[in-house]
Amino acid sequence: MSRAINQDNYDKFQDLDFDALMVQFVFTEPFYAHISRKLHKMKSKKIPTAGVYINKGRFHLLYNEKFVKSLKWYQRFELLKHEIMHLIFGHCTSRRLTDDRNMHCIANIAQDLAINSLLEEERLPECVIMPGKLTEIDEATAKSFKDAGKEDELEAIIMFNALIASLPKEETAEWYFNRLTESPCCKKIAEMDNERRKNPFRIKIGKPGEGGLSREEYIEKVLGGMDEHDGFGEGLSEEEKAILKEDVRDMLEDAIREAERASNWGSIPGHLQQKLKQLASRQVNWKQLLKDFVGMAKSMHKTTTMKRINRRYPYIHAGVKTRRTARIAIAVDQSGSVHNEEIQLFFAELSSLAQYVSFEVIPFDSMVNEDEIFVWKRGSKLEPSRVCCGGTDFDVPTKYVNERTHHYDAMIIFTDGACCKPVPCKRKRLWLLPPNREMAFETNETVLKLTKMGS
Repeated sequence: MSRAINQDNYDKFQDLDFDALMVQFVFTEPFYAHISRKLHKMKSKKIPTAGVYINKGRFHLLYNEKFVKSLKWYQRFELLKHEIMHLIFGHCTSRRLTDDRNMHCIANIAQDLAINSLLEEERLPECVIMPGKLTEIDEATAKSFKDAGKEDELEAIIMFNALIASLPKEETAEWYFNRLTESPCCKKIAEMDNERRKNPFRIKIGKPGEGGLSREEYIEKVLGGMDEHDGFGEGLSEEEKAILKEDVRDMLEDAIREAERASNWGSIPGHLQQKLKQLASRQVNWKQLLKDFVGMAKSMHKTTTMKRINRRYPYIHAGVKTRRTARIAIAVDQSGSVHNEEIQLFFAELSSLAQYVSFEVIPFDSMVNEDEIFVWKRGSKLEPSRVCCGGTDFDVPTKYVNERTHHYDAMIIFTDGACCKPVPCKRKRLWLLPPNREMAFETNETVLKLTKMGS
């Protein structure tokens, strides 16, 4: 089907309900459609527009049928793309840009700016905000602010509109958030949005008449947008977020694979295809690595429980519950030859690993700094720190682990590879190198190399 917006297309698809339109979406936008099929779609009058959210580990798309029907058919397509982009960029599964609830409005706007600038502006609903686009205010609408004694709001709106119009396209949500919060109008805009949200049945915006929009209608037009962000990043543990992020990445990888196989990316331009591929790429797939490398090198922790039947003495003695856990030693090379940027890269990868397991971090150079050894608990995030800067000796972390085989099941060494071959390790050992680094010796052990700085 042609992507051109013409009367034939309009007449053909405008009267289709949302479900029937999704069939056409599959043919015109195969990449987005692949992810769309993973969303549980539900109609609701509790939401004025539309929005994605997570419930019990599933991704849902909630939409107001009346709102969707008010859109042109191709605007419904863009709405669906917009919601899918929220998933792809992790807006639903990551921590909010700010912990200040009063500033959630600005965070929402920043996320919408990042997404809308990647979509086709001429196909989006008029109510969306777009970097580089000036939302004007007419005299009649300006008068409604003045008549209500809200000249300060009018001044903030004008400044806000000018700021949006000055912003470039295709920046990150974090970048837009920082730029927006630098403006003196930001606080007032957030206050206006909080007041707007107190009304559970918000004003429906139509076309302005000769008298222009009222103050309330204009605020809704500028700040309401075309979707809801309530609940983004809330109510989820760090473990749940990590699992859901992997689920999204898996969906993204599958959608890319399907688009590549069919040589059909729909409306997605080449530069955005590359951005999506970068989002799907992994420095290290820790989930798979833990399965392949650690494998059965796990310790068994046995506990008794009355919930499990004892095979030898049923209903007389308690049964045994076995739990397998991998106890991993992470030796981080902090010798002088390892650059600070590489230390930061190592810690970024450790943050990814911590999504799945807890592990012990062992900093070393020519000796193990035992005072700085610590347990990185699953789900936690830590800042990079350098505690050594001497020579390099791979023997010292290896011997440290060899002397404590009862405590470790596997060992991973983060290093630049610049040292001679160490003594054999009594536990499985893997080497992880930063970009443009090579091992100084030959080894049959697993060696992985990161492909870029800053994962």
